[in-house]
Amino acid sequence: MKLAALQAVEKQLGAFVEEFAPELGRAERRYWGKRYVVGLVLDGERKSIEPMAQRVPGGNEQALQQFVNQSPWAHEPVQTKLYRRLVRRSGPGRGVLILDDTTLPKKGKPSVGVAPQYCGALGKVANCQAIVTWHYSGARMHFPVLGELYLPQSWTAAPAKLCQAGVPPTKWQFQEKWKLALELLDQFRTELAYEAIVADAGYGEIRPFLHALDHRQQLFVAQIPESHCFWPATVALEKRGKPGGRPRRFPMIADPHAQPLSAKAWASKQKPASCGGRKSPYLYSAKKQSPSLPSGSGKRPRRRGGVRDPNDGYSLSAIAMAVTSIISVMRRFKPRPNRCSAGPITGGRLNKAINNSKKS
Repeated sequence: MKLAALQAVEKQLGAFVEEFAPELGRAERRYWGKRYVVGLVLDGERKSIEPMAQRVPGGNEQALQQFVNQSPWAHEPVQTKLYRRLVRRSGPGRGVLILDDTTLPKKGKPSVGVAPQYCGALGKVANCQAIVTWHYSGARMHFPVLGELYLPQSWTAAPAKLCQAGVPPTKWQFQEKWKLALELLDQFRTELAYEAIVADAGYGEIRPFLHALDHRQQLFVAQIPESHCFWPATVALEKRGKPGGRPRRFPMIADPHAQPLSAKAWASKQKPASCGGRKSPYLYSAKKQSPSLPSGSGKRPRRRGGVRDPNDGYSLSAIAMAVTSIISVMRRFKPRPNRCSAGPITGGRLNKAINNSKKS
């Protein structure tokens, strides 16, 4: 946004910041909060404090640093009020929740949470910060809901480093990204109407995370690496028990020569499913040979749907497109409580609903 365009909406911007007056508190915080927001919306590649202070009319680097780094206002109530405001503006209808990491490449090491890790912004392992982020995508708009900075073990294992960086002691314990994602989800899932959750392979291949979503009776479609292998749901299992000792915890495959299917091979055999009377190139129906958990995992079969991108196998954008395109189908389908001791089959139930809708 250019400065001239900003001046035309300055009163609206001031009214927007004033909505958060109870959360920000003192008048100077509200003033510099508005200056900070102005710096974010003005044109400019770098959005750090120093270049923003130079672009913003009446900017002051020290005052902006004080507002962001030292001023004792809590960001959680501001985040909550902001997403509630966006939910009201999103209009009728329900969209989907998207779970993904937001990565910020960094050159130095002092920034909190910076470590060599996979950086989606660069497409490789690099020095960066990672933020576990939930996004909402609907027919009218899309917006971030909540996010939490991920602290790698290289940080949580160094208390002196955490103390020097000003990390609150409540955040010093290491927590996996998927656990952070669940904590964030529990904060807003009762307030936000959505049809389903989509996630990339960084979360889709974590079975405890998927089981936790099932436990919360969440409908989800998760990306998986195409190199994963699965046992078909129709594979024959060994019914005879062990002659002695403790009983088997997990079933065994009856045919020792049976081979698992790779996700890539399974997806290539599926036929496009019908969505709203038209064929979708991304959504694939589950046949009797729907895949189960990865081979060698020791788990019982669990069906899961497949969403495929024609270029590179499984794609989060393809998943979001497919889920959005079958909103009308999912409205006719209510997830049922788990009736299987090995865990519910959320993805399989989704595909069953899709197949039933084709017959109706």
